[in-house]
Amino acid sequence: MGSTAKGLEIVVVAHTHWDREWYLPFQRFRALLVPLMDQVLEMLEAHPDFVFLLDGQTVILEDYLAVRPEREPEIKRFIKEGRLLVGPWYTQPDEFLVSGEALVRNLLWGVRQAEAFGKAMREGYVPDLFGHVAQLPQIFRGFGIGSAFLMRGVGERPERSEFVWEGLDGSTLWVHRFPAEYGNAVRLDDPGRLERLTRALRERATAPVVLWMHGTDHVAPQRDLLERLEALRARWPGWRLQLGTLTDYRERVQRHVDERELERWRGELRGSKHAFLLSGVLSARVYLKQQNDRAQRLLERYAEPLAGWAWVLGADYPEGLLREAWRLVLQNHAHDSICGCSVDETHLDVEARFRQAQQIAEAVVEEGAQALARRVRVRADGEGEEGSGRGVLVFNPHPWPWRGRVEALWPLQPGGAPQALQDEAGREAPVVITGETLRSVDVLNGVRHVPHARVAFYAEAPPLGYRLYRYRPVAPARGNPNPGPTLAAEADVRVRARVEPDGRAGTLENERLRVEVHPDGTFTLEDKRTKRRYERLHALVDEADRGDEYTFMPVAGDRPRLSTRDAAMRITAAEVCPDWATLRLELRWPLPAALTPDRRGRSDRTVEHTIEVELTLQRAVPRLDVRVRLENRARDHRLRAAFPLPGARQAWAETAFGVVARPAQGFVEEPPPGWKEAPSPTQPLLRFVCAQTPEGAGLAIATRGLHEYELAPDGTLYLTLLRGVGWLSRDDLSVRPDHAGPPYPTPEAQCLRPFEFEYALIPYSISIDAGRAEGPPAAVWREALTFHAPAWAEAVAPSGSEGGQLPPSGSLLRVEPEALVVSALKRAEDGDGLVLRVYNPTPQARRARLEFPLLAPEKVVLATLEERPQRPLELGDRGVEVELRPWEIITLKLVFPSCSRSHSRPRAEGAEG
Repeated sequence: MGSTAKGLEIVVVAHTHWDREWYLPFQRFRALLVPLMDQVLEMLEAHPDFVFLLDGQTVILEDYLAVRPEREPEIKRFIKEGRLLVGPWYTQPDEFLVSGEALVRNLLWGVRQAEAFGKAMREGYVPDLFGHVAQLPQIFRGFGIGSAFLMRGVGERPERSEFVWEGLDGSTLWVHRFPAEYGNAVRLDDPGRLERLTRALRERATAPVVLWMHGTDHVAPQRDLLERLEALRARWPGWRLQLGTLTDYRERVQRHVDERELERWRGELRGSKHAFLLSGVLSARVYLKQQNDRAQRLLERYAEPLAGWAWVLGADYPEGLLREAWRLVLQNHAHDSICGCSVDETHLDVEARFRQAQQIAEAVVEEGAQALARRVRVRADGEGEEGSGRGVLVFNPHPWPWRGRVEALWPLQPGGAPQALQDEAGREAPVVITGETLRSVDVLNGVRHVPHARVAFYAEAPPLGYRLYRYRPVAPARGNPNPGPTLAAEADVRVRARVEPDGRAGTLENERLRVEVHPDGTFTLEDKRTKRRYERLHALVDEADRGDEYTFMPVAGDRPRLSTRDAAMRITAAEVCPDWATLRLELRWPLPAALTPDRRGRSDRTVEHTIEVELTLQRAVPRLDVRVRLENRARDHRLRAAFPLPGARQAWAETAFGVVARPAQGFVEEPPPGWKEAPSPTQPLLRFVCAQTPEGAGLAIATRGLHEYELAPDGTLYLTLLRGVGWLSRDDLSVRPDHAGPPYPTPEAQCLRPFEFEYALIPYSISIDAGRAEGPPAAVWREALTFHAPAWAEAVAPSGSEGGQLPPSGSLLRVEPEALVVSALKRAEDGDGLVLRVYNPTPQARRARLEFPLLAPEKVVLATLEERPQRPLELGDRGVEVELRPWEIITLKLVFPSCSRSHSRPRAEGAEG
C-alpha cells in the first residue's frame, strides 16, 4: 500500500446491526436472531480472544432470552469478561421523532439492563440513526459517555473521520464517523477489497489507526473469523491487525491525536453529503407519530406525576404497569419502527404496542387522579344533596398557571350531568355536554356498565398542581351571580363568533385575538395587542408524491392542488359557550385518486374529500386552536397546510431539550456533486416551530404528533399533515438515486384511513436581532407546551377518606423563572424519592428556584441523567435554588421522609393558586 501503511493499526470490531423489525416483522426477525446469538455464544466459548458488539441495544438480550432463558448465565459471564458488549441503549431510537425524555429513558433502561447483566458499554453507538439532535452530547455525558460512533448526518464539514461535537450547552463528544458505513468489512475473504478499503479509511483518518467493522444488518460473524485475521496478518506483516472494541479504537486514536487538534462542530447533525438522511420518514405513516405522541404525553405529563405524588402521599406506586407501558413505547422507538419505513405487517405490530401502552397509561392516570382526590379535604356542606360527593379533579402538568377548556367523563348514574361545577371559593364553571359514551366501572365488585356524559367546562389550576371542582345542583339563571375565575381587566369580555348568512365568511374573537374566515377557506389572524395581522393562513396544498417511505419525490411538471382554488367552503356551525367559541368549516375537495400507471403524472380520476376544520378561541388564551378531520381517499400524495410569513428567512424548531435555527430552503432535485442525497427542505419539529417576518411579526405552530415542516424561500411555513406512498424503497428518485431499503410494496403506507390533526397558532412579536440570536420568547414555549399537554380532568369522589391532607386546590411544585421547562416528574429508579428533571431552553444562564408549597421533601440531591447522586442542595423554607447554564438539563432527586407510606408532611393549609 505504500509508505503510509507502515505501522498502521487496524482494529476489527465484530458486530451485527440488528433492526428488530423492518422488512420482516419482529417475530420473523427474532426467529433469525436465535441462531445468530447461538453462534455468537458458541464462538465466545470456543475462542477466548473473540469479542462481539451487540449493536448497542439491550433489547436484543431480552428478545433472545425469551426463547433461550437457559443461556442467561453464559451471557452474563461473557458480558462481565468484557467480550460481549451490550448497551448503552435499550433500542436504537430515531432521535427527532421521540421526546427528549424518551431518549433519556431509553438510555436509562439500556444502561441499567446492561449493568444488571454485568457491564454497560459506555460508547455512544448510533450507527444508523437518521441524523442526530443537538443535545445528544449533553444526554450522552449524563450517562458517562464521552464518544459517538455514527454514520449519518455529517454534511460538508467536518471531512475527517474524527471530530469534536459540541452540544447546545457546551458538552462535547469525541466522534468517529464511519466513512465507509458501519459494515465496511462485512466479509474478510477479499484481500484486494480490504486493501482498497484501508487506503480509503486512512485518507480520512486523523491518526495511523483505522476501524474495520466486521458485520452489517442481520449478519452473523464469519465462523472462521480468527483464522482469516491470522492469514491477513501474514499477508500484511506491517499492519498491526487486532480484533477489538470501539473503546480500543478510540483509545488508540486518542494516543496519537489530542482533541484540541480535531475539527469541531456545534449543534445538530442533519447533513446528507456522506450518507442518506432520509427526511421523508418524518411524515411517513403519520398515524404512528400521532399514536406515539399520545403515549408519551400520557406517561410523561400525567401518569408519572400523578402516580408519583400519590405515592408520596401514601398510595401504592404502579411501578410494574408504568414499566410495561414504557417498554412497549421504547420498543416502538426503534428507528425503523417509529419512522414508518417498514413493511405493513411490522407497523400493525407497532400500532398494537402503542394501543396497549396508552391503555396502561390511561389506567394509571385515572387511578392517580382518584388517589390524589381521596386525600383532598372536603367540606361538610351539601351533604345529602344528590351528587354532592362528586366532582372533577383538574391536574395541571406544567410549572406555570393553567387555564382553559377541559373535558371529563361524568357518570350519569345516579342523577344526570351537572349544569355547573364549583371551585373551593364557590365560583361556578358552567358545563357543556359534548357527547355520551358507555363505561364499565367497579369491575372487581361485579361490574356496572354506566352511561357517561362528556362534560366540558372552563377551569383554572395552579402551577404543577390541581383544583377540585365539585358538583352543585344549580338552577338556570338569567345572569351568572358567581362568574368563573377571570382577570379583572377581562371581566366584561366574552368570546364571540359570527357567521355570515350565506355561510361563506365569519369571525371569531376573544380579548387577545380576532379571526376572519374568508370565502376561500383561509383566514386572517389578528393579534389585538400588537395590531399585527397574519393574512391568508391555512390554505391546504396537495401535491403528487412518487417517492417512498424514506423520501418525498414530486412529479415533474405537476401543479399542486390548492384548497383556495379547487375546494368549495362553507361554515357549517358556530358553537358559542360562556368561555370558548368554535367555527366549523367544511371543505369539499376533489383530489386525484393516484399516480398514473407510469408514475409520471396524476390520474384524471378524482376522489371527493370532505375536510372539516374547527377553529377555537378560549377566554384569556392567546392562541388559536385548529382541528382538522378528514378521511384520506387518495394515494401517492402529500397534504400540507400553508402559513405565509413574507420575508421570513429562518425557522426555529423545538428539538430534544432545546430549539435549533434552520434557514429557509428550496427543493433540490438532484444531489450536488459528491453528495449521496440532495438536501431536503423538510425539517423536523418536536412540539412547535416558529418563524417571523423582517418586521418582527412571529407565528408559532404548536402540534400534537405532527413532526414535519418546511420554510420555503418565499417565507411560507408549511406543516405536513399526511403523506401517502406505496413503497418501502424505490431506486428511481432523482433526489436519492439508490435504494434505502428493499423494494417491498407497502399499500398501508398510503394512509387510506380517517385522520384528526390538532395544532395551534400562536402569534408573537420579537426584536429581529434577539430573534436571530435567541429563538422564540418564553411565552411561546409556555403556550406551545400548554397546548400540547392540556390539563387533565377526571371525575372523582373526593371523600377525604384517606387523611384529607390536601386543600381543595394547590400547587405541588413551583418553578421560577417560567422560562424553565419540567421534563419529568417520576419515582426514582431506586425507589428512594421522586426525580424531577428541569431544563433551560434559552441561551441565557438562569437561576432556578423550586418551591414545594404542599409536600416538602427533607432532602434535594443534584444527580446525573442516570440518577447517580452528585451533591446535596441547600433546602430552605422556600425550597431550593440552583444555577442552570444555557441549554442545561438538570436532574434532582427529591427525598421525602421515609419514602414509603404516608410519609410527606403537608405544608400549606390554605388553597394555592
